[in-house]
Amino acid sequence: MAEQLPIVLCGKTTVIGEKVIELLKPEHEVVYFILTSAAGQTDIPVCSGPPVAVVLGGGYDDEGTELMRASCDVDVPWFRLDTNLPAPPLGPEYVKVVIARLKVVMSDMKAEGKLCRNTKGVFWY
Repeated sequence: MAEQLPIVLCGKTTVIGEKVIELLKPEHEVVYFILTSAAGQTDIPVCSGPPVAVVLGGGYDDEGTELMRASCDVDVPWFRLDTNLPAPPLGPEYVKVVIARLKVVMSDMKAEGKLCRNTKGVFWY
């Protein structure tokens, strides 16, 4: 099996977060799960071993995202949910659809050599 890429996941609920963590496997390993923007500001910079990406769920707005990004001294891609794209109502099918979108974007970036540290920016899924 290929090496799992370490990522930080930011979500608003542990119930959905647990499902997301499972669906991200086997390609990605969530090394830290953040529940609030305030926690992200303090915890992302000190999480053990820098991640190759930070993934945010739909509950994070521009302000919270920028506060977390500003506090993180590691340049990694940040992935945000594009709420303008169609998705089922919140629930199990919703999680499957948005994680499938995320995996496509991350896979494409990995193929281009951009899913790594030193890749700056916000990328939408």
